[in-house]
Amino acid sequence: MCRLLSMPRSTSYYQHRPRIARVDDVLVQRIKHVIDDESYLGYRMVWATLRGKGLRVNRKAVQRIMQLKRWQCHRRLHKSCYPRVAVRTSIAAHSNQRWETDFTCIWTQYDGLIYVNEVIDCADRSVVGHCISKRCRAQEAIWALEDACIKRFGILPRGDAGVMVRSDNGLVFASKKYRTLLSSYGLRQEFIHPHTPEQNGVVEAYHKTFKRECVWQHRFKTVEEATAVIGAWIDRYNNQRPHSRLGYLTPTAWHAQDNAQIRSLSV
Repeated sequence: MCRLLSMPRSTSYYQHRPRIARVDDVLVQRIKHVIDDESYLGYRMVWATLRGKGLRVNRKAVQRIMQLKRWQCHRRLHKSCYPRVAVRTSIAAHSNQRWETDFTCIWTQYDGLIYVNEVIDCADRSVVGHCISKRCRAQEAIWALEDACIKRFGILPRGDAGVMVRSDNGLVFASKKYRTLLSSYGLRQEFIHPHTPEQNGVVEAYHKTFKRECVWQHRFKTVEEATAVIGAWIDRYNNQRPHSRLGYLTPTAWHAQDNAQIRSLSV
């Protein structure tokens, strides 16, 4: 071309032409169907949901389509006003080694603030027990703990259950009533250092997900309505929602896999 135009080759350069991205219309519709039901999901969770339905799809393809369609999840960012510190985190290799528990509050139109106390397994991330009430006392924390024990052990244990229960230093968890009952069930207790919620990171991370995917999607009028909706969401969280820290298995599936592994080692 340069010879035909009598131009020096040194004056001509290759000009890159951007490749036109190809979009799979079928995949677009499948993604749209997922985010129509749950608009708060990011591309990783959409990809995991599609994979859970048996669809073989590349994660980057899902991300690219959601970017092109402007379907990305926009989250509220909270900037910290003080530096983070390195602390001892909650670690558990197997289910029922360590649980974390904490309260969070929710606003309702007619009943005002209501309180939700959950008990979370640090290994399989299941909500093993919870209690929803208008009050935030040791009794509500005990009900959540008993709910967790019955669901995991079938009964209220009376020996060494082998579970460490971690909480903050709130008056509820430090109360004599709570500590005495916890000890009677064969559960051990540990407290995080003051002003270090990151040491209770598993339940704090759960509360972030819980608020984003459940609480902020509804306007609750009464504690009864909130109890029904939250109970259904927790059931879905445990049994249907893939968890990124579990290799996109559900908490129930990971727990079953862990139990099977322990049984095989004990044979």
